[in-house]
Amino acid sequence: MRRCLAALAALALVALPSAARASSEEPEPDKADTTHPGARTPYAVTLNVAAPVIGHWGGNFEWSFMEGHALVTSLSYVSAPKADSEKSKNIHGAGGEVGYRFYTGSSGPVGGFFGPSALFGLYFDPELTGRSSFSVVAGAIDGGVQARIGRTVLLGAGLGLQVTQAHGVNQNTYTGRAMMTAWSGILPRALFTIGGAFGD
Repeated sequence: MRRCLAALAALALVALPSAARASSEEPEPDKADTTHPGARTPYAVTLNVAAPVIGHWGGNFEWSFMEGHALVTSLSYVSAPKADSEKSKNIHGAGGEVGYRFYTGSSGPVGGFFGPSALFGLYFDPELTGRSSFSVVAGAIDGGVQARIGRTVLLGAGLGLQVTQAHGVNQNTYTGRAMMTAWSGILPRALFTIGGAFGD
């Protein structure tokens, strides 16, 4: 009997400290991640909400392939009057843009941004006869901010400068010969976008 009691006492002395250590090593409940509020969302689709004022309708797709960096592509449809005549028929066509942005945020295309882009487009003037199309190529640089509200909603704004080169080929109504015209200039840009983020 004495031997049994001694064995039980020894077992208790060994088991109690082990149980105490096990209880003290239990993991604490997960804490909220305050450094990155929300999961990383590397993709974004936004609409250019201010562009319709000047006859442009379009949107953007962004891919943040690594923290602080994103590729941007844009497509737009254009139907705008000539600058020198309010009563003229609208010039119409389509354009695109490819750009690169450096972002200060790390959870997708969010935060302050800065970067260059290349633009291109093909447009038609219905008031001209013959070959009435003209092309536009341009380079731009923009800076601004894009904020994420909640997990998905994005709001963006920015300013930039655009260097534009336009080339047109028209047919002379008297001689029938093709005439090449060119125009270049520096234009300001204003960016106002709204859209959503998604992904991982």
